[in-house]
Amino acid sequence: MKRLISFLTAAAAVCTAMPLTAVPASAAETSAAVQEDGAYPIPDFSCLGAVGSLSAEETKTAAEAVYQCLRTHQPEICFRDYGIEMNRNNYNELINIYRTVICGWDAGILAISNHLSYSPVTGTMAFFYYVSDAEYDAQYAAYTGMLDEILSGVQDEWSDAEKALYLHDYIALHYDYDYEAYYGRIEREDNEEHSAYGILKNGVAVCDGYANLYSMLLNRLGINTLKVSSNDLDHAWNMVCIDGSWYYVDVTWDDIYTQYAGVVRHSNFLRTAEELSAADHTSTDWLVSYMNDIYSSKVPDTFSNAFWLQSDSVILRWQDAWVTVGREAPCTLSLHRNIQPDGTSECTPFCELEFDQYKWSVWDKPGYTYTRNYVVPAVIGDTLFFTTPAAIYAVQSPEQTEPVLIYALSESEQAEGYLYGLYAKGDTLYYGIDRSIRQPTETLSSPVPYYALRAADWSAALLAGDLRYDLNGDSSVTVLDAVALARYVNESAPEGSFEADRADLDQDSIISLSDLMLMLEYLLSV
Repeated sequence: MKRLISFLTAAAAVCTAMPLTAVPASAAETSAAVQEDGAYPIPDFSCLGAVGSLSAEETKTAAEAVYQCLRTHQPEICFRDYGIEMNRNNYNELINIYRTVICGWDAGILAISNHLSYSPVTGTMAFFYYVSDAEYDAQYAAYTGMLDEILSGVQDEWSDAEKALYLHDYIALHYDYDYEAYYGRIEREDNEEHSAYGILKNGVAVCDGYANLYSMLLNRLGINTLKVSSNDLDHAWNMVCIDGSWYYVDVTWDDIYTQYAGVVRHSNFLRTAEELSAADHTSTDWLVSYMNDIYSSKVPDTFSNAFWLQSDSVILRWQDAWVTVGREAPCTLSLHRNIQPDGTSECTPFCELEFDQYKWSVWDKPGYTYTRNYVVPAVIGDTLFFTTPAAIYAVQSPEQTEPVLIYALSESEQAEGYLYGLYAKGDTLYYGIDRSIRQPTETLSSPVPYYALRAADWSAALLAGDLRYDLNGDSSVTVLDAVALARYVNESAPEGSFEADRADLDQDSIISLSDLMLMLEYLLSV
């Protein structure tokens, strides 16, 4: 039976925008401060407030105790050692605190959520882990290292909303829904599809795994995040605290296009309850992981006009800005800078696509096209790539007036379908080909094939096709262009060998050694 647990007025008052019975304290008030205990930091669990019969201070102490025991790989915890009596009236609350810690903080990344034992008589709770004791230290280091690798792309100067956006899109781009487990085609050990451990290990998870990974990443940054679940929906998502207010985020349902890497919605990112309900979250039994009812929480509509709401493709960082693919026709790629507290931005469109570049035809219905586009961007270094139905293009700066065609589907590939999905790994692009939008069961029986476009291939195409650097007019970019520019700068270029109107590469109205340096840097980069 669900129990609706109220927070103490003192804890709820910290986040004044929320009702007193529904929400934890805000990140702004509790901060991301940590205290040192031995060799590792302990998070500030004040954000949990009071849970059931436990006071806010008892809740904080219990969470810290669980965290310490998990972090040091203890087989069990005795709550009495921490001044808390575990009894028949509060053991459920302590179990929920344990599950909250392992779902949202990295100390519990190897702990099994649904496998524990407890005794109210002795006041102890035993932990169980996905790996053996002998493997634990190495595996813990490996999986927390994976968290660090993901977080290495986050920049300190970004706002919390931008950090949350980056991680939302990173997860949706790099991981997929575990339909094999969902449909019972495979039984994963210890239900690992429900865990952050499972999604990092297998590359797939169900909603719990998405939500747990998102929580761990954000909490690791000091951004308070909790998991929300609904039994009626059989679903889980997150609450995220941005600038003192809580918002809803559902990464799973923004990643609904199975195996189409980079096709990412944003209709469930930093939303109100009303906005989330309009996006099919139609139940009212919304509980955080320690069983507090939060459906009636008042969430401000701060981000209702945010720039990310206009994109159904992954939003990436490029040229010190966020690049989006517009949803509306004509499809335009845009840069967003100076992100405001409400998510609006200074928008600079830089590439408008032709109709046949952003309209995907329905494979078996000639003359019909899909309403939405499936243009997907990817970034490698300073180069932005994007898909069209049958080709991949690239640009190296927002000032580049014409994108460069770097790859067109071969005849045999065109017989397979159109481009759906694109992602970069290292210096290699991977593109997917499919005939039409399919149901998950269809992709399980016949996965979307992905092909590699390696750096040697795309860089050669970029070199040959980037006519900004074709200064001698031979429709290619080679060392001959650098020689022609050097001769021009030295005032020894033969007449007719050089197109001077193209040579001001740094756009300072002077053709000089700085332009030659840019040419040499370009040749070396490709």
